[in-house]
Amino acid sequence: MAVQRLEWTQIGATKDDGVHDGLSTQGEITPFHELLLIAPWWGHVTWRSHRPGEAVADGALIGEVRQAANVYPIHAPVEGLLVDYLAREGDWVTPGRPLVRLEPLAPRED
Repeated sequence: MAVQRLEWTQIGATKDDGVHDGLSTQGEITPFHELLLIAPWWGHVTWRSHRPGEAVADGALIGEVRQAANVYPIHAPVEGLLVDYLAREGDWVTPGRPLVRLEPLAPRED
């Protein structure tokens, strides 16, 4: 089974000078910014039991992209709220296609 790191894109990020930079895959994930989880490879997408509006744990398996004997897992890169699926179960996806919208949860203050 092949394993590849899942890419993500942060939406609504700002540079240190406060200027909006559109999309970013660099730096820290800041609270309340939406993330797009991106297809890591070609294949058919399969989703797990999470539903839009549900919280997902950091590292939770959200779904997979399958191609022949290869399986590429889709994990939540942070604890957050699953906003929406951007591909249907069984859809053929290509690398770079947005698959999931995820809103990171605010860090807890102890």
